[in-house]
Amino acid sequence: MMQKLGSENIDCRQDGAKLIPNNRASYVFNTTIEGIEKADLCLLVNTNPRIEAPIINVRLRKRYLQDNFPIASVGPNIEYLYHVEKLGDNPDVLSKIVNGNHKFCELLVAAQNPMLIIGQDALIRDDSESILILAGKIAEKFNMVRDDWNGFNMLHKAAARVGGLDVGFVPEKGGKDTNQILEHTEGGEIEVIYLLGADEIDTSKLENTFVIYQGHHGDKGAHVADVILLVLHIQKNMQLM
Repeated sequence: MMQKLGSENIDCRQDGAKLIPNNRASYVFNTTIEGIEKADLCLLVNTNPRIEAPIINVRLRKRYLQDNFPIASVGPNIEYLYHVEKLGDNPDVLSKIVNGNHKFCELLVAAQNPMLIIGQDALIRDDSESILILAGKIAEKFNMVRDDWNGFNMLHKAAARVGGLDVGFVPEKGGKDTNQILEHTEGGEIEVIYLLGADEIDTSKLENTFVIYQGHHGDKGAHVADVILLVLHIQKNMQLM
């Protein structure tokens, strides 16, 4: 379908997150949920697993209760279900860690299996590219990525985001990303928008274009559509009890 539409302006990153689509290890949870129990340190970057990923949060708490598992965060002052050392809300903290000028570096150096979790809120900021670069440098400097361990993790909010990246649902060379598509749509330069269940965008920018919505929920995209393609799943031999 991506090929038949004949447009290079496609994107699964509805929130505009600056993810790197051609490097799978940069956008998945490499440590795995089970692997959290092997970690001995965790650095959270602009994420709240308690809200964004409860199952991962439960594993982090379980590992914390086993002791010898320091957890720190760079980002907003959030209440967690375990003790988290708040390092600050300024990305400069990450720069200090990279340069070895932060007290948290002592714990990072001592850790055998340190892990880092980046939330999507870190990647929709104006300085998101530099944050991602700094996070990668921290992972490299403190031996988070090895043949026997990968502590670099990306935590997504959107369902099927990883699947979209895996199949290449991103702009082709010269194509527009989500923010550019919305900008050109609002200006009347794009005549048709095809929404595949997309509801995390600013739909007010779609007023000057023809909107096709495909999905199975009456979300924001359906409410602004000119044409709705309803997708139904019928269970064969379904029994009601």
